[in-house]
Amino acid sequence: MSKEKIMDDELKLVSGGVLLPGWDATMLTLMAFYKGAYGEEGREKVESLVQISIDDPTSPVEAKDAETLYNFIRDNWDSVDPRYIPKP
Repeated sequence: MSKEKIMDDELKLVSGGVLLPGWDATMLTLMAFYKGAYGEEGREKVESLVQISIDDPTSPVEAKDAETLYNFIRDNWDSVDPRYIPKP
């Protein structure tokens, strides 16, 4: 499993069981880039990022945040268009 983490700016959108405004747009963007980079395997990688954040003692993401995030990922994955990071 990859040891990637959600970036600090993204992590600020999740705090103690309360998802702050804008978290959904950020998650959709994250999902789109992972779908572009990894195809259907990207969904599992995005879900892994949520779990890694829960396991990180310095992260404010809690288990009650995770259920909301997992459900959002599952409910929206199929409708997300893949995005690609341009190569230099």
